[in-house]
Amino acid sequence: MILGSSPALRVGLADARREALTMASGLLHGESVKGKDLIARLLHEYSRGVGSFLSVNCAARPKAILESVLFGHRRGAFTGATEASSGLVVAADGGTLFLDEVGELPASVQAKLLRVLQERTVLAVGEHRERRVDLRVVAASHRDLRQLVAEGRFREDLYHRLARFEIHLPPLRERGRDVIVIARAMLNAGMDGVAPRRLSRSAEPVLLAHTWPGNVRELGNVLFRVALKARDGSVSAGDLATALGREHVEPAAPVSQRVIDLVRGSGEASSTELAEALAVPRSTMKRLLRCLVEAGDLATTGEGKATRYRVPVVGSEDADDAREAAALAVVERDGRVTRQVLAEAAGVSTRTAGRVLADLVARGVLEHDGRRGNSAGYVRAAALAG
Repeated sequence: MILGSSPALRVGLADARREALTMASGLLHGESVKGKDLIARLLHEYSRGVGSFLSVNCAARPKAILESVLFGHRRGAFTGATEASSGLVVAADGGTLFLDEVGELPASVQAKLLRVLQERTVLAVGEHRERRVDLRVVAASHRDLRQLVAEGRFREDLYHRLARFEIHLPPLRERGRDVIVIARAMLNAGMDGVAPRRLSRSAEPVLLAHTWPGNVRELGNVLFRVALKARDGSVSAGDLATALGREHVEPAAPVSQRVIDLVRGSGEASSTELAEALAVPRSTMKRLLRCLVEAGDLATTGEGKATRYRVPVVGSEDADDAREAAALAVVERDGRVTRQVLAEAAGVSTRTAGRVLADLVARGVLEHDGRRGNSAGYVRAAALAG
């Protein structure tokens, strides 16, 4: 079962479902061995093939016997061949054969595999009569097959036969919050005899911050070690940080705070400069900047495309002074001011208006008028005192 819903993963799964409608051979790219195996199985399940799904790791088998493993042999074909074997190609007839680490195949085996793909026939070791087969071959390699072709270590014609379609399976570090979904599923199911555990919310930033070079296997190993030691049934940020060799983990600052810090450090900046520096879409950055200006966290200079942003200087007119002046003007006019009235008068949000009024109360300029709910307001402190 493939867990997750990240855009990168959805693209790979969509490609697999489209290609599954054919029986064409294909190549899978990706760092995760388990992930490639799952995609190959998905291709088989959604295809018209009714035969078996078989897989073999070409790097894990001795090269001397790979030809026999794949294509079979007759009895007595070589020393030790006491029984005949049909081989995996014949066993997968009508179905799917997954060849992991196909780049490790010796040249002689590459030639025979090419014939299987071209002629749909297979010749067992020691036999003289070919047998017809109809199967899908899905191959994968952690090495760049194009580079192996350029180096003369992999047949170019075989590469093109295998690469009728290609599917990229993204590594865990490119799948965003999928790592949290997978971690929760692993812990909830229990791991190798360890009781099920819960993943605390505080642990999520730790999972997201790690690059997981070992992908899902590394994640499983780390979670197993943590779950084994967890005593309260919950995996915390500290547990994961220790398992990953981190002294401490600081949650990433919100984007809004990073924008403010960047503007403060540079003196001023444009929306384009900020979007590029923080790798945020320009449209998203513009919306965020409007909110920060409205809240008084940033101020602007210039107009239109020439607009630049800076952090207001405390006590300057472009900070809260104008909003406080608007609040006092409303009090002079109406005798009292509410958050909603100030928000409309100053062109700010009710949250910002409430902050401005709270500051005036803290300084003794205004006091609450005693009303509650939406009608709650403020009057001059002198008026209440009198």
